[in-house]
Amino acid sequence: MNIGAEIKAFRKSHSISQKELCDILDIKQSALSLIENGTKPSQDTIETMVRAGIIPDSEMEEKTIDLKIKMLNYEDRQLIIEFIDRLIM
Repeated sequence: MNIGAEIKAFRKSHSISQKELCDILDIKQSALSLIENGTKPSQDTIETMVRAGIIPDSEMEEKTIDLKIKMLNYEDRQLIIEFIDRLIM
């Protein structure tokens, strides 16, 4: 299940509307709607949801690493790959 589906499932299981959850998290309803429909949330939004108990810590760690890797430019990714290759050889 993707993070948006998990958020929507949490919201539905607690009978919380999008507006109510947005008020709790202090985010725009349009942003929550996008997230629930597959758009990746920002790191700040992920951290807010972890603090609110909507996303488990382990989920955040995985998403944080994934987000940070995707934010690297091509050259930085190549440097990291080369570094890891040297470590395992």
